[in-house]
Amino acid sequence: KGRGRETNNNNSLWTMKRGGDGDGSGGVQADGQPLKRAKTGPESQSLVAMRKRCSGLKSRIMLLEGHAGEVYTTRISPLGEHVASGGFDESIFLWHVYGRCENYCVLDGHKNAILELNWSTDGSRLYSASADKTCMVWDATYGERVKILRGHENHVNAVHSARRGPELVCTGSNDGTVKLWDMRQRRCAHSFDAQFPVTSVSFSDSADQIFSAGIDNVIKVWDMRTKELERS
Repeated sequence: KGRGRETNNNNSLWTMKRGGDGDGSGGVQADGQPLKRAKTGPESQSLVAMRKRCSGLKSRIMLLEGHAGEVYTTRISPLGEHVASGGFDESIFLWHVYGRCENYCVLDGHKNAILELNWSTDGSRLYSASADKTCMVWDATYGERVKILRGHENHVNAVHSARRGPELVCTGSNDGTVKLWDMRQRRCAHSFDAQFPVTSVSFSDSADQIFSAGIDNVIKVWDMRTKELERS
C-alpha cells in the first residue's frame, strides 16, 4: 500500500525571484497586492509574500508514495475527496485528498500498464484504460471490478464517460478505432474507424457527440445518432 507524506511544512510563504535593481515595486501577489522585499541581505533579490492558505491539505505539498513503477495518469474525483492514480505497475491506487492523504485502496486486475483513468460524474464508478487492450469498470465505493470491456486489438490509450443520461463510455486505441460502450449491453455498442491510433476521447456535454484525437494531428467529431463522422 502507499502512503502520503509532507514535503514542505511551510504553509503560507512563497517566493518569486527578481533580477535587476530597485526596491521590488511592480511585483504583485495573486490577489493583486504588492510584494515586499525580504530583508535577507544586501545581495538578495527575492520577493516574498505571506498568503493565507485556504486548502484543507495537511501540508502545502503532499508526496504520495506506493507505486512500483512510472505513474502515467491521475484523476481527482468529482467531489474533490479522492485521487486515483495508475501506471506501469498495473495497479490503481485510490487516495484520500485530505489529512495525510492515505492510500485506502488498491485495484488490481489489469495485465499491462494503465494509461488513463476517468471517474463517473457522481464518483461512484472509475474507468481504466490499459495497454492490455481492455478497459475496466470499477465500483469506487467498494473497490470491486464491475465489468471488463473487451474488443480493442491494441493498447487502449483513452477512456471517457458520458456526463448525463445512460451510463455510456467511449474508448480510443492504437488499433485506430473509437468504441462506444453501453453499460446495459454486454458488447461494444458501436465502433468508429478513425484510421489512425487514437490518443484522446471525450463526450460532448449532452453526450450526442464524441470527440477523438490521434497521431494524424486531427480532432474528429462523431455523431452519436447517425454513427458517422460529422466533421474534422
